[in-house]
Amino acid sequence: MMNRIIFEKIGLFDENLKICEDYDLWLRVSLIYEIGYINEKLVTKYAGHSNQLSFSSFGLDRFRIEALEKHINSKYKKEVLSELIKKSKILINGALKRNNQKIIEEYQKRLDRYSFLLSCIK
Repeated sequence: MMNRIIFEKIGLFDENLKICEDYDLWLRVSLIYEIGYINEKLVTKYAGHSNQLSFSSFGLDRFRIEALEKHINSKYKKEVLSELIKKSKILINGALKRNNQKIIEEYQKRLDRYSFLLSCIK
């Protein structure tokens, strides 16, 4: 649960993101606030149904990458770049399986850029 004040400070869901708007929201929350973790199942998650967005949208990680890119210049630059590298590799591997050359080329360039930026951090 979150207090309304948090939303007033960080904003609401980014409606420009087709999917992964919740991922983006949690990134913004975690940049400012400490998030607690309870190591106990409190809810039952039902997934795998045919109308689930992750099944209808190829390259879910494209939107996670877009959300992460907003934070490249944050105080967590190293962590953000590491996650961008990880997500880019996942996306490229999926594109290789589908022979999607456009995605491969675009995200290989991004991967190279993220790797370079990460190598510049001391």
